[in-house]
Amino acid sequence: MKRSAAALLLLLASAGPAAATVGDTTAATVSMTVNPNCIVSATNLAFGSYNPLSPSPTDGASTLQIRCTYLTVWSIKLNQGTGSGATISQRRMTRTASPPSGTLTYSLYTDAARIVLWGDGLTGVSAVGSGTGSWQTVNVYGRIPTGQFTAAGSYSDTISVTVNY
Repeated sequence: MKRSAAALLLLLASAGPAAATVGDTTAATVSMTVNPNCIVSATNLAFGSYNPLSPSPTDGASTLQIRCTYLTVWSIKLNQGTGSGATISQRRMTRTASPPSGTLTYSLYTDAARIVLWGDGLTGVSAVGSGTGSWQTVNVYGRIPTGQFTAAGSYSDTISVTVNY
């Protein structure tokens, strides 16, 4: 018995470690596309009360909030509004009373000095920027010129905000 135990130990020792079975391996590529995207919101521009006898124009301001994917180049355009006969340089608020008679001319600007007209891509300029992934604030500056004698009452207009990216 001593011989067979020794032979068995010798046989096991000479066999070496047991070999593990390895299956096939491959690599898989993981990919995706991040599309450029933007969202925008606007606050109303309320001029307050207008006095046509005042020697100074009536100014107001509001903000747009824009959020775009990182490094997405964007531009914001504002149309002329819904007032009858409005243009980019002379937008028009219409009296909201019934019948709606009377308009007030006003302009929108990209700068606080109210020099650069905010336009629709054809007339005036657009605000431009690059997305950060966070909300960005863009100011809108408005001005109603003096000396517009029109009926008393409330006036309003609707401006379309377009973001191109």
